Amino acid sequence: MKRLERLKFYLMYGCLAALGLLGLGMCVFSPKAARESYTENRMLAAFPQLTLASLRDGSFMDGVEDWLSDAAPERDGIISTTERAVELLGVGQASAEQEETTLEAQLAAEAGAETEPQAEESGKEAALAGDSPAGDASQADMEPTGDEAGTVEETEDSGDEGEDATGVPKARFYFIRADGTEHNVYHFSSSNMANAVKLFDTIRAMLPEDGLVYFGQAPFPAVARQLTAESNNYVGWSSNVEDILEEYCADGFYGLRVTEALQDHLLAGEKLYFTTDHHWTPLGACYTAEYLLHSEGYPFLSYQSYTFKTYHNFVGSGGNENPSLKPESIDILEPILPSRSFVVKAGGKETEIPFMRTDLHTYMAYLGGTYGPWRRNETGVDANRKCLIVSDSYANALIPFLAPYYSEIHSINLGTDYITPATAGYSFNEYIAENGIDDVIFIPSTSSSINGSQLLTTIWKYID
Repeated sequence: MKRLERLKFYLMYGCLAALGLLGLGMCVFSPKAARESYTENRMLAAFPQLTLASLRDGSFMDGVEDWLSDAAPERDGIISTTERAVELLGVGQASAEQEETTLEAQLAAEAGAETEPQAEESGKEAALAGDSPAGDASQADMEPTGDEAGTVEETEDSGDEGEDATGVPKARFYFIRADGTEHNVYHFSSSNMANAVKLFDTIRAMLPEDGLVYFGQAPFPAVARQLTAESNNYVGWSSNVEDILEEYCADGFYGLRVTEALQDHLLAGEKLYFTTDHHWTPLGACYTAEYLLHSEGYPFLSYQSYTFKTYHNFVGSGGNENPSLKPESIDILEPILPSRSFVVKAGGKETEIPFMRTDLHTYMAYLGGTYGPWRRNETGVDANRKCLIVSDSYANALIPFLAPYYSEIHSINLGTDYITPATAGYSFNEYIAENGIDDVIFIPSTSSSINGSQLLTTIWKYID
């Protein structure tokens, strides 16, 4: 009996010693410098610098915690394998970046007519009131796909723009044919549109009297490729989402018609989307920023006004999965003024990170990738105006082109990789008030737009 107890004792302490040696080995041999994570589209944390100040305010231990989380050997491989296993088992929820890539592949491959929205709540008041939105759950986590060319009846208006009991019309995104008829790509149900109206009005009420709320949606690359590949059939694209929102939202809301900002440039053959990646190019982001600022009467610095480092060996997420795709060029912007960037956590704790990584040859050069829960960028401009951008990773290329016009640009990505109720630290109301935000700009890609779970359900967890 004593021998068995002694064996248990040695086994327990042997395991503890092994774990201690493993932890020590991680601390000694794991990389200390920041590095790229291709699976998460961000820079992994570097080992923090030890100073008396960082020990005193607790930022050193916070940094060590972040570093330990990011320092596991073969981290990307483990994450990819785990996510693949979860996907095969049909459980869990894909990351924001996976969701976007999967949706692009789905858009490129799927055929069939639009799905009809499920039954929606009755009454405009029911859709616009209450603590949670009346979203169309059937479309919350996937991007609706339109029919392929030739599979719908060609009419002047093949989409029903009527309204149901919510009182807010349903909306659509569509291609325009040369004969004036339209080909639906996405539809947005009345309940999802009503949720958007409630959301934008709620955010507008948090802003100062002259504050503005903007909303626009960046089309996915597969949609842009279809438009240009079938230029003999289509002469443009459009959306009535912004028109409907402007009509139903309170004063101080403006629709950003990204399709209008990009259309002529896209049809002229300019490269607004990458071939090997699921993001727009910096040029596409620049044209969108120009449209936003021109709508407010501001002069705008053209793309040619900036200095770039151009690399010709960029291979994005799609290229890694498809070796037949050739490397392409990417322009990495050099900020006009010295800019600083900070991750903001609960209690206002800030950790400085790079604003741009001009040494990287990938999309992660823009803002050094995506960080959460909140991010604050000091632009070096005395503009006396601050904005908060709510978006997915499409905002990473957009923010540097807005930098000359705002003194601070804050951002949040609502993907669960970047923010949870436990890590948020702030509600939108608290963050806007504490940081003196003037404008809030919603500019997601269509994968996380009005039909996406981030605006239907996730954001409401952080409103108040």
